[in-house]
Amino acid sequence: MAGYITNFFGCRECRVNFKKEIKQMPYKDTPEPHSAIVWLWKVHNSVNKRWVTMLLLCRMVACSLLTTISQQSADFYETEVTLNGL
Repeated sequence: MAGYITNFFGCRECRVNFKKEIKQMPYKDTPEPHSAIVWLWKVHNSVNKRWVTMLLLCRMVACSLLTTISQQSADFYETEVTLNGL
């Protein structure tokens, strides 16, 4: 199962990340009919949690950068207006 899914991804980064996930959550074949589906669902949820965390961090960094750039622009504009008013 894991070998098939690993080769399913066209993106190299996705394959590498999936391999990391399955090392943390190895598939255990059981006689239960839906065990593979439940396992894949759990791995999928784990990936989603990681993505949400990454997206939130990126958003926080982007907001911080935009705030800094905006403040620097405002400071520059204020300095220029003051100098032109002399």
